Amino acid sequence: MKKILLLLLISSYTYAFTLVGSSIAVFEEGDITVNVGAQACTNVTDSPDELLNLVSEATEKFWNRVSTSELELQVGSLQTISASFYTDQICSSGAGCVPAVSSGILIVCNSNTTTFNSASKLAVALPNNVSGSNIVGAIVAINDAAGTSFNTQTREEKISVLAHEIGHAFGLGHSKFKDSLMFPANQSGRTNLGRDDWDGATFLYPKEQGPMGLCGTTTDVSKSGPGNYPTVLLLLFGLFLIGNQIMRGKKLFVKIN
Repeated sequence: MKKILLLLLISSYTYAFTLVGSSIAVFEEGDITVNVGAQACTNVTDSPDELLNLVSEATEKFWNRVSTSELELQVGSLQTISASFYTDQICSSGAGCVPAVSSGILIVCNSNTTTFNSASKLAVALPNNVSGSNIVGAIVAINDAAGTSFNTQTREEKISVLAHEIGHAFGLGHSKFKDSLMFPANQSGRTNLGRDDWDGATFLYPKEQGPMGLCGTTTDVSKSGPGNYPTVLLLLFGLFLIGNQIMRGKKLFVKIN
């Protein structure tokens, strides 16, 4: 009975978040290290140490707060890496592309004018080391071309830009809702994740206890009798989510091609 209820909840719930590709790809574990390239940027005025501090704030302010997800972004260190990461095009294969990131998420400044053909393009992200449905490594590149608009962003805006791109790096696409971190335009004054962001992180990196964890109970349901209150709570919570999503009229898995 409990399995049937869980299946009902999962299959009936609909999502408005999108995926970074045409199919689901995630890191094998939710514990993901985020490193920063140690080389100083050419045009971006933030030092590598300052960028590492921004990354720390971005992870703690946004993604590490999703209590329903096993996602736990760890701030790594400054890494000495190939010079190609700073100059080559951000693409996944072929001549002239940056090297594949060996593991985790790597954040670098990048001055390639094919990738950054406009000063207003603040940053880009790409899982460029993927094995099947597993992301092995991903790159986040900050616009370091001449005239970059990254320098004109406030500190809070830089934090949200990095958090947005980190979302792409671990598998999320864009959201159509302006209150979401994954909305494609940087919104000033953004301080929290939107519902779509939360749902997306939970879907891609769910905690092992599944939706039951949302009900806030640690009861051993295997010892419950016919009056199984956790099961009832799960059913009620599932019905609430289903009804709420129907009201919002969202479609299932609107993916980016």
